[in-house]
Amino acid sequence: MARRFIGCRLNSWQLTVTAGDIVNITADIWALGMEDTSSTDRYTDSEKIITSDAVSVIPKIDVTEEDIQTFELSIENNLQYIYTADPGTDQPNKFVPRDLRVGMQLVTGSLGLYFDDGRSFLLPDTDKATIELSIKDTLRTNINVVYMPKQRSGAVGPVITEVPFVGVDKAFNP
Repeated sequence: MARRFIGCRLNSWQLTVTAGDIVNITADIWALGMEDTSSTDRYTDSEKIITSDAVSVIPKIDVTEEDIQTFELSIENNLQYIYTADPGTDQPNKFVPRDLRVGMQLVTGSLGLYFDDGRSFLLPDTDKATIELSIKDTLRTNINVVYMPKQRSGAVGPVITEVPFVGVDKAFNP
């Protein structure tokens, strides 16, 4: 016995890439409904886990890919279930939502940059910048962002500068 989900939409999606580690992706998927099915389809292909060496992040600013220690990206679609007095004649259960409404999309993230010489980086700027992201041959996109002021905390050891960003305009531009 299996279940098939109907009317699925993506509520949130997070990508975390750390140098020398595996790529972590988290997704929160909402559905309008589900039904039992007797499907016997199974995922049987063995594939290698995606590691950080298969990811390319090019922030198109004064850093190289070798300076990037971490990359985090979060997409929030702020879904909302819409309930009505009559969800429609095609719904056998009258207590299910009629639709899923997509709210305002919020794209945020950060770059963790390693500098061995302690140089200053990225003065606050309101100009739109682009980050090129590609993962193997599966995902390739440009992300339009505005960088926020850098965040540097005192530490003994390597200096990792956290540079947060926010997606702007049409955030994803293939």
